[in-house]
Amino acid sequence: MKLFVPFLELFLEVYGMFDTEEVSVKGVEEVIYYYAFDYLDVSVENRLRETFTPEYTLFKDIIFK
Repeated sequence: MKLFVPFLELFLEVYGMFDTEEVSVKGVEEVIYYYAFDYLDVSVENRLRETFTPEYTLFKDIIFK
């Protein structure tokens, strides 16, 4: 659930743009940019864990099945 909440936040921001104002490509790009910037510390931590932790085998299991 902890990893799902940021995606919900992004969805709600983009959805809110469509509901309240004129939508532009630039506006959606800004929302996505700030989402990535805000959660950079979380995503980097997860990528490092996936890369260097032998117990995390999700991608290995997908590839070898």
